[in-house]
Amino acid sequence: MRVLSLPRLPSIGQKEKLPRVVYTIVECQSCHAKVKRPFNAGDFVTREEGACSSCSGNKRTSLIYSEEVAKSK
Repeated sequence: MRVLSLPRLPSIGQKEKLPRVVYTIVECQSCHAKVKRPFNAGDFVTREEGACSSCSGNKRTSLIYSEEVAKSK
């Protein structure tokens, strides 16, 4: 007996998954200046990032998140 399988179709309302890019937000603890940069392996929240270029305060990683890459037409 031979069984045929049909390809799965997306359900109604299901969105196409777009590729994502991961970013790290580094924030100064003194002046609260923020810098957005691409994620590097080894990044984690509360990681010390060195001295702030504006006020010489301590910088820490405050957020790691991803954004969808816009689909080009």
